[in-house]
Amino acid sequence: MPITFRIVEHSVRSGVMLVEIVLNDIVVGIIYPDPEIGGIKVISAHFSEKDIPADFDGEVIEDNGEGTFPPIPAVTMTFKPRNYLIIRGRIVYL
Repeated sequence: MPITFRIVEHSVRSGVMLVEIVLNDIVVGIIYPDPEIGGIKVISAHFSEKDIPADFDGEVIEDNGEGTFPPIPAVTMTFKPRNYLIIRGRIVYL
């Protein structure tokens, strides 16, 4: 079952684009910019585990979603954008 992505406008924040993560024509998560923290937020009810590389130069904040309706878990990531290449499945910063 291929996972695809589509870019759409945020339904609440006018002018903000987000990426829908789509599996079998069903949106299973979204990724969008979070200007309050200067990072991105990933939201999905389907998180099973996280794997953060030891050399990740940023911060990952988990939110179990209890403060939202419906309560959907989220992961917020802040990082310093840098140029990179992907070599043998790994990100290599320039």
